[in-house]
Formats: sequence, structure tokens, C-alpha cells
Amino acid sequence: MPNMIQELRSDHVNMAKLLQILERQVKTFEDGDRPDWGLVQAIGAYFADYPDLCHHPKEDVIAARMLEQGLDGESPISGLSAKHEELGALLQRFLEAVDRVLGETELPRDYFVRVAEEFIQSQRRHIEMEERYFFPVAEEMLSETDLKELESRVPQVKDPLFGEDADERFHTLMENILKWETA
Repeated sequence: MPNMIQELRSDHVNMAKLLQILERQVKTFEDGDRPDWGLVQAIGAYFADYPDLCHHPKEDVIAARMLEQGLDGESPISGLSAKHEELGALLQRFLEAVDRVLGETELPRDYFVRVAEEFIQSQRRHIEMEERYFFPVAEEMLSETDLKELESRVPQVKDPLFGEDADERFHTLMENILKWETA
């Protein structure tokens, strides 16, 4: 059974796939064409559901334990919860922009593109920081026993898209991911 850090790394791979698909849809919109808004909404819904309910709480308890065990409070890892809140705010801004476009509220195309790109790039930078700094330090500082104990503290939420029992509302999104991976 994979440990919590391995699961988080797997989540990052999956999130990166979604960000690539989203980036292509945003580019389509930027070029004046009509993106697959259902796909854009599904990706937004996934980021609103899974990372905040499961992924980020796991990272937060790991970071808290690392601080308890002597991680320097000035480390970028010490501000992880605040970064997760910032990502949540960027996601909300992105989702509001999608709703405005779909609601046919006047919204400059370049504003939507900027908001979407800020969300995408912030997610990517965050994932990169965690992969490069957070996870290696966590693996060095924490034992398997620590990770098992920490996992018992967080809600056990199944991944609604990449998990064994994928949620029906993400069916089309999964089909698109499979097409993208085979192309």
C-alpha cells in the first residue's frame, strides 16, 4: 500500500494532466474559438472538490508534524497552509470568471485568459515546490509510522476522478484525459 507522500505525488501527476487540458481549452478561447466549457467546468469542479477536501489537508498535517519535529519556521514549507488558501482564492476567482463567461456577463476575453493562466501557473509552481522541496524533506524527517498516524487524522476522501469509483459527473473529463494520453 502506498504511503501518504506517494499518494500525494500521484495526485500531482493527475493534477498536472488536468492543468494541461485546461491550458489547451484556455488557448482555444484566447484564439477566439469556443472551448469545451463542460470540460473547463469539470476541471474546475475537480479542483474545488478533491484538493481542498483531501490532498491539501494531508499536506497540512505533514507540514505541521515537520514543524513539531524541528523544521525551521522560516522554511517555505512552514507557510504551506497559507499557500493552499491562496490557491483556493485563485480557484474561486477562476470559477467566477467561468460562470461570468457562461452567464454571458460582459467579461473581456483577455481578463478571463489572465485569470485562468494565473490559476494554472500558480498550481504548477505550487506542485513544483512541493515536489522539489516539501516531499523530499518530509520523507527525510518522517517515518512510515508517522505517516500512518497522520493519515488517520485526515478525512479519507476518494479521488472522484482518478479513484476506483470515479464520480459520474467526471465521466466526460476522464474520456478526454484518456484520449489526450493516447494521442
